[in-house]
Amino acid sequence: MPRASRVVNLPWDLLRHDMPMMMRPVLGGSIVEVVDEVWLPLLGVTGAPSASSAPAPPA
Repeated sequence: MPRASRVVNLPWDLLRHDMPMMMRPVLGGSIVEVVDEVWLPLLGVTGAPSASSAPAPPA
């Protein structure tokens, strides 16, 4: 299904905004939050596994 370029680019736009506003690199948790809580619901994806609910990698 074709998507508007604003929708497709939204995750990158949000992360690019965070870098200068926070004056630090974007943390992994912020990336997961943008994708899981903003972008996937906007695309209409339901029931997608969240990286935050994935098991931790072995130590």
